[in-house]
Amino acid sequence: KAVVYKSGVGKTRITIVERLDVSVAVRRFKDYYALQLTLPWDVLGIDPRPGLEIPAELGVFRSDPTGTKTVSRDYWHSGATGMVADIPTEAAPTNNWGVLKLK
Repeated sequence: KAVVYKSGVGKTRITIVERLDVSVAVRRFKDYYALQLTLPWDVLGIDPRPGLEIPAELGVFRSDPTGTKTVSRDYWHSGATGMVADIPTEAAPTNNWGVLKLK
């Protein structure tokens, strides 16, 4: 089901928004953490095979200690990280995706 996020400065329509049953593992280290998220290929609509190139953007939103306000965001490829105070802008897909190549 599609969702439209609106604010005083704009709106963003996300075609599919659904809660997925995924496996998440977090490993904490002294100065960083590692996050592993496992998504089933069929949920992504991808038939995996060696050499397949998949357009992708991976991002992390970090919250304040209460978990109610986004204070920073980082993306693997696009670098679009400046906006953290407007939900439609934060939810809008970036136009600068990278490529994941399966081995």
